[in-house]
Amino acid sequence: MTKSAIYCEHANEMPQVCPCPADCYCKENSCKPRACPTCHGLKKVQTGNNIPKSIPAVEALAKWPEWHQDCPTCSPPKTAFRIAFCGASGTGKTTMANWLAETLGIPFNPVGSRSVSKAMGFDSPYDVDKAGKRAEFQRRLVAEKRAWEDHQEQFVTDRTTLDNLVYTVFHDIATIDAALYEQVIGGMERYTHIIYCPVHVFCNPAGDPSRVADMTYHKLYDTMIEALVQRHQVRNGQKFVRCIESGVEYRRQWLKRFLEL
Repeated sequence: MTKSAIYCEHANEMPQVCPCPADCYCKENSCKPRACPTCHGLKKVQTGNNIPKSIPAVEALAKWPEWHQDCPTCSPPKTAFRIAFCGASGTGKTTMANWLAETLGIPFNPVGSRSVSKAMGFDSPYDVDKAGKRAEFQRRLVAEKRAWEDHQEQFVTDRTTLDNLVYTVFHDIATIDAALYEQVIGGMERYTHIIYCPVHVFCNPAGDPSRVADMTYHKLYDTMIEALVQRHQVRNGQKFVRCIESGVEYRRQWLKRFLEL
């Protein structure tokens, strides 16, 4: 059987045969090939002889059936997800973010206040204030968070960079300068989806003894982060939504609907 392969105007050599284990595109023509990332043009060629016979992209795509969903190689490119949760401590962000990353099969950002504070020799993020290290801690946290996220095409994170800025406002506003602000805003611009977890829906800060127990603290934080994130996402056109469920399974189903999974 003559095999087909992906080819475009920018290919320097004869294209290779589709590497899909099921060979569904090569033999069955049951899924569409991918477009050239340079010209977005596409041709189907026959590799059974030395001279490829091409079919114009538009004509070929019009004749072929829809994507073959079972093909792991030739399946359609998915929407890039760079999802960030925001909200006060104890609202379930990390639990949902970890589950979502596993469900989507994309990385979860491991950089957070706990990991950075431990790397600096502290047991808790709140201990940095006692040592007068808030400025150093916050700059390092945002820089490491940005460094990780900027190298990922897709990811899920349990805090936005704006969350980090709000905590700095709460603990030591004098440490915020133009460089830190620009780092934060630059990080916010990469997110495709922002999921806000309000304290009135679910909040259990007592679940972690290292957290501040005072609910007034968390309510003030909640008010500030909601206002700032909404203002930012309106300006950048990101998809923003409030979590309206408290039960774990209800939250999962709600997330699937929001992300159209």
